[in-house]
Amino acid sequence: MNRNGLLANIGFALLMSGLGCGLFYLAATWLLSWMALLAVLVVLAGCYLVWLLYCHGSRRGIAWVVLSWSAVTLLLLLLGGGALAAALAFTMVVWLTRSGLRYSQGPYRVVKALLDGGTSLAALMLSLWVAQQTHSLALTLWTYFFIQALLFLVPAAGSPGHGAQAVNRFDLARGNAELALRQLQSRHS
Repeated sequence: MNRNGLLANIGFALLMSGLGCGLFYLAATWLLSWMALLAVLVVLAGCYLVWLLYCHGSRRGIAWVVLSWSAVTLLLLLLGGGALAAALAFTMVVWLTRSGLRYSQGPYRVVKALLDGGTSLAALMLSLWVAQQTHSLALTLWTYFFIQALLFLVPAAGSPGHGAQAVNRFDLARGNAELALRQLQSRHS
């Protein structure tokens, strides 16, 4: 379930852009530019994965998310992958995580996951184009995270707008209370 609306996700995109720029300029004082950019991508990917888990309120899959983020980070460090390889790898990890959290059940789950994947790839391609045209890290990060924020407009599996009944805590409690009353009534009859 999506806890946050579109505005919260856009605000988070702005926060991630500012964080990425600040971290880059801080890390670039001690590291080479490409190393600083790689470190920033690792940190931003970890922050975004934590944000996804928080938004969906799910404890399911935390170990998988940490393992995949760690494995991609380790592979990038061992193989000497550049910023483009890191961006592509972390985009895939984010896409798979979001698909597992949002589209694991319900009708059209494969179509929604593929739409999400295509949009994630488009976000990466568009942010690379912005980077080539403007040479601005802030605009590049903003483009990427803004498009990622727009993906929260795609309805998640089991959302009330797509035929599934909305189940909230009040409805569950009422159903349990009615069942208990029926059981008590059948025992005394």
